[in-house]
Amino acid sequence: MIVRVDLLNAIITHVFHPYTSLLRPTRSRVHGGKSGGELMSGGIVIHNPRPGTLENLKAQPAGFAPSVYLEGRERAGDGGEGLFIWESGDQRTNVAADPTAGVYVPPNSDPRGASGCWIRAESSHGEFRPQWFASIDRETRDATTAIQAALTVAKRVAGTVRIPAGTYKVTAPLSIDAGAIIGDGWGTETNAPGTVLIFYNCTDSMSGAINTRITTARSNFIRIENLYVKSSSWDGTTGAIGHGVDIEAPVIMRNVLVQGFKEYAVFLHNDANGVGPYGSLLENVITQYAGKHGIVNGTGANAITFLNCQAKWCGAPAYLTAPTVAGSYDGFFVARDGDGNPGTAYFTYAPENIHILGGDCSYNSRFGWNFDQTENSTVFPGYAEGNLEGAGKQARVGNVVSCAINFTQLKGSEEAIQNDLSFSLYYAGTRIRYGGKTIGPADWYDFIANPVALDNDGKAWENAPKRKLFISRDNAFTSSVYLDQQAAPDGATINSATEAAATICGAGTFHIGLGAGSRHAKFGNGYFRLPDIYLQAIATGWNASAVQRAIGTASPTSDTWSQGDIQYNRTPAVGKPYAWACTTGGTPGSWVPVYRLPGVSADRGDTDVTLVVGTDAPTQLFNTALTRNRVITLSPTGAVNGDKFRIVRKGLGAFTMDVGGLKTIPASTAAFVDVEFNGGSWILTGYGTL
Repeated sequence: MIVRVDLLNAIITHVFHPYTSLLRPTRSRVHGGKSGGELMSGGIVIHNPRPGTLENLKAQPAGFAPSVYLEGRERAGDGGEGLFIWESGDQRTNVAADPTAGVYVPPNSDPRGASGCWIRAESSHGEFRPQWFASIDRETRDATTAIQAALTVAKRVAGTVRIPAGTYKVTAPLSIDAGAIIGDGWGTETNAPGTVLIFYNCTDSMSGAINTRITTARSNFIRIENLYVKSSSWDGTTGAIGHGVDIEAPVIMRNVLVQGFKEYAVFLHNDANGVGPYGSLLENVITQYAGKHGIVNGTGANAITFLNCQAKWCGAPAYLTAPTVAGSYDGFFVARDGDGNPGTAYFTYAPENIHILGGDCSYNSRFGWNFDQTENSTVFPGYAEGNLEGAGKQARVGNVVSCAINFTQLKGSEEAIQNDLSFSLYYAGTRIRYGGKTIGPADWYDFIANPVALDNDGKAWENAPKRKLFISRDNAFTSSVYLDQQAAPDGATINSATEAAATICGAGTFHIGLGAGSRHAKFGNGYFRLPDIYLQAIATGWNASAVQRAIGTASPTSDTWSQGDIQYNRTPAVGKPYAWACTTGGTPGSWVPVYRLPGVSADRGDTDVTLVVGTDAPTQLFNTALTRNRVITLSPTGAVNGDKFRIVRKGLGAFTMDVGGLKTIPASTAAFVDVEFNGGSWILTGYGTL
């Protein structure tokens, strides 16, 4: 027989023995048991044991030949064929990392490879094939062991696992933390060629069929290319009920179709320590028929670039079934919390520096594009139509900061775009463009996203009054009212600001829009500055972990509050509180002053004085000489536990000064007296002469 083997421009030209072949290179290297070697112009003998299988090679004596060619792993032409070179020396580490002997083959006489092993020559190129590690006959045999074994061996050199065209059954999740997994295209089972991986028995809903992890991938990009990744079903025992591709490490993902997974098709996020897929690139990634969102750029997935990616028919009600009614899932979803961090299983961090160009997110159960939470991002999403959000909107912008978002092809025409957007609160630094109009902080109108109210040329944005605050039950602001006694766009009016939360919005969630200038609105762990109004939830309007803040001239006397809520003082002054804190929740609950502002009174003169907390300065000065015995009365009015006064007498005179019956400063004596309220009465806490 004639066997052709590529080895430094050499070919086998003659077989002169049933077990050997003569290799005549133009220029070759003698391995002598080591890679490399001396250049030679003679021949290399390559042995071909019969049968030319892996098991027969293992049965041969250690190092019986420097070079061996196998015709297949288990049978000729099964994909395991190749040239093996004997490598002497301790190979135990390599052999242990390759238990199926796809690359490192020890003899049976030394199964751990202490004295050496045969090494597949083709592996020196950094490319590995699953067929080396187990024989695979398309979908008739489980390819899981072969593919995962190839990934495990390849990662030691950040190599590439190349899977030829065909349909492969995979019965467990695949994990990759270095190197690459590359197919021969994303053709389906019926329009081959293509590499199709069909997943079974992936029953962890929080994991993916393909998982990238951050162990060794911290400084290397994992490549996932030219694959069709598919769930076999949503059966809880035999199907794939988690994510399609779970990305926790930096990746370059190109030309991949992900279809039919019960959770998200593609999920990018950081790990529990805050390390994630920083700098990843996804190009021509197509997701279809996900049970929930198509592509999720979740918590801590920063500096991600998406080029021409698609997400269609997501929010599927059943396996490979397109949604037909409005639901809760989007084609493309960006968020830190909620679906961006399911079960708060990962470190929470707002995704930022997201870059999107083109793509198509159509026919999903809610929005095509949903930018719920992101910062410092540049977004130029492509097409969207046929999404099933109740009002017919194709996209949504939520709590975004310093972003440029340009919608140009929603529903196919500029005329339809105004009715296809649904905005919630957005912050300064953001530009949102659609239908030829730009919204952003240059104008920052408080007319927040009521597309129905816009006239055809968008002038309602330009004519909306500035510096107005209004509140609404829904994030489309279709039933908005101003809180400054102005008429709202829908004609409703309000007589006093304090009516708004209870009277206009009622119980439950409400939304706040804010105009230009120095007033801001920021929620959660942030702050907001607003006019004199109690802004708080009657029921579920606020996140339970967020501190509610308001502003007024006294502690609240009505409405429902929770422990830890704060009301700031609109008119702070010496002796008055900076704010009031709710110590016991209720209507209105119990409130205490927070830090009375310090100050010293003017000379109180030669008079009797009654001191009232919140009216008189904390330090009281008496510089005038007394002409009779004087009494300082300490009123309990407005006093709370911890309130203090210091009375300082500098004016002399042969008369005494009685401080609240607690201490009498003798005649002709300069001294100070410190008193403090204990919640029931004033007590003496200090005295000294000056």
